[in-house]
Amino acid sequence: MKVNNYSLFAQDTWRLTSHLTLTYGLRWEINTPPVSSAQGQPLYEIQGIFDSNPITAVPGALWHTRYRNFAPRIGAAYQVTPKTVVRGGLGLFYDLGYGYAGLAIGDFPYHREEFISNDLSFNVTLPAFQPPPLSTTFNSNVLFTTAIDPNLQLPYTLQWNAAIERELGANQTLTATYLGSDGKRLVRGDIVIPPSLITSNGQVAVTTVRNAGYSHYNALQVQFQRRMSHGLQGVVSYNLAKSSDLSSTNASGLLAESVSQIVLPSLTPSDYDVRQSIAGAVSYEVPAPSWGGVGNAILRGWAVDGLVRVMSAPPINITIGRVSPVDGFYNAQVDVVPGQPFWIPDRSQPSGKALNPAAFSQPPTGQTGDFPRNGLRTVYSINQTDIALRRRFNLTERVKFDARAEYFNVFNHPMFGLPGSQCAPDDLWSYGGGFLNPDFGKVCSTANLDAGGGSGGSGQSALYAPGGPRSAQFTLKVIF
Repeated sequence: MKVNNYSLFAQDTWRLTSHLTLTYGLRWEINTPPVSSAQGQPLYEIQGIFDSNPITAVPGALWHTRYRNFAPRIGAAYQVTPKTVVRGGLGLFYDLGYGYAGLAIGDFPYHREEFISNDLSFNVTLPAFQPPPLSTTFNSNVLFTTAIDPNLQLPYTLQWNAAIERELGANQTLTATYLGSDGKRLVRGDIVIPPSLITSNGQVAVTTVRNAGYSHYNALQVQFQRRMSHGLQGVVSYNLAKSSDLSSTNASGLLAESVSQIVLPSLTPSDYDVRQSIAGAVSYEVPAPSWGGVGNAILRGWAVDGLVRVMSAPPINITIGRVSPVDGFYNAQVDVVPGQPFWIPDRSQPSGKALNPAAFSQPPTGQTGDFPRNGLRTVYSINQTDIALRRRFNLTERVKFDARAEYFNVFNHPMFGLPGSQCAPDDLWSYGGGFLNPDFGKVCSTANLDAGGGSGGSGQSALYAPGGPRSAQFTLKVIF
């Protein structure tokens, strides 16, 4: 498979007056559909999902190339007084548009499966697997495929911000910023199981890729910054925000018999909707007495760095795995049982309470419950302090030696159930498979070992990621 993207960008800065500066630009995006890179093996588009034609697979372009994706942006800075500056900006930003489509295309008709079963209690040799013949017919060897809207367009985000910055004395500034964004035409993957593709041998699930998602974000940010003075510098920021969307991943869609039957949900808190957070960083050069000679060489030049992060609780969602006789397996929101508390006392939990299983019930088969997506907040959040001690030794004019000792989560605060962890709410805090998970409503027995770590996608060691246990790291570096 081969993908070609083309972009053209122009930007200019114009100083209108001694107090006002404008920065403006324009970006042009051309996002062509993927094409096959294998001779004689074209990509197939699935027809009959987004139109009334019979469902069939034919070679062709997966969507139409569009040439009107222009993204303007403009920013301005105005110096009101020598100590006060006002800034603002507005811009349109396009995504590439592949997303789920880029991962799913090319499955059919080249991806084929066959189930071979036997009673393993008998000493019987299973027949060798023979790939089913290549065919564009939807039969029992086709379990799933992907249909992309031929009118797929590039998702885009409209972003805006306004800020005021004020100097406080010679070395300090206070900045207040309002910013927001609207995501439009976001790529969404819902599952369609057409009745015409249901046979006695099984059914075909079709992932529909289309522009059906959107999101909204608003935030107020306040930052105090102190530049280096008398060996001390630091920054403290506070963020009050609200993030909402239809789903926080383009793969978590709904299930129906046709695209027209899919009823999109309303905006609900996103998986990353952390309403309040505060972070502070400080660096201090430790003064040392003048002891001369060896004493100065050892004690002078040390510095201490500190980082504090505190945030409010993230949202929690409660779902259940159901099996419909028509549509097969699907995930649904649970029903809320009136009069039951969501939380009950539980001494086995770090917070002293757990979710109440009696507060939720299974919705009717084929339906989703009335519990709103991300309708609760966990009782756990980030509260972490990291510190570091460092020193650079100038051995010669060209050779330097750096020593650094870092301590993460100094106070060893337990932080459970954070996004990206093994204890995430969407995992052990959920119903599963139509039966009650015995661990429902409880966190894992260990701390948030992999929040933001390898399984979270950042590649950072779990020990040093936010939410990990107290840990230390020592670094020695020679620079020459």
